[in-house]
Amino acid sequence: MSVHQLIRDRRSVGAFTNQPVDLVEIEQMLESAVYAPNHRLTQPWRFIFITGQGVERYARLRADMVGAGNNYQPTYEKFANIPLYIIVAIKRSTNPEIAEEDALAAAALVQNFLLLAAEAGLGTAWKTFKPDPRLRDFARLADDENVIAILHVGYSAEAAREGQRKSIHDRITVIDSPD
Repeated sequence: MSVHQLIRDRRSVGAFTNQPVDLVEIEQMLESAVYAPNHRLTQPWRFIFITGQGVERYARLRADMVGAGNNYQPTYEKFANIPLYIIVAIKRSTNPEIAEEDALAAAALVQNFLLLAAEAGLGTAWKTFKPDPRLRDFARLADDENVIAILHVGYSAEAAREGQRKSIHDRITVIDSPD
């Protein structure tokens, strides 16, 4: 499949099968994904895998975050049915310019990974990390780390669907003048 087709066909997945994910294959994908543009080659990222019994602990924590009541069990089940989570964290630079460059480079890395996973037949979803100290403790994040993404990874239990985007034609500005 061409890169063009991968970009157009990849979709976020909300439901996964219980088929385990090969962590060696994931590491190989990340070995390629880190070739994302990184202006100063700071390579600020690290990856936290949540799998196996870690998924059950993470699901309990996420359910605890919504509290007791009607939402607890559905929240638990939602998070317990994802075979692998990958937290993409970066060391926060004290230089605002470098901090922005690093965050953008890590976002490019995430997109590289999503495309590699799609090519390998894996489903993914890029989610934001909730700013909850319990999650930071669970993930063993340092005080000077920011989370760029928490990726849900597994084999999709959903039917493929088409994506829709607005045309870029109304979003292009061309500057082609001497003044």
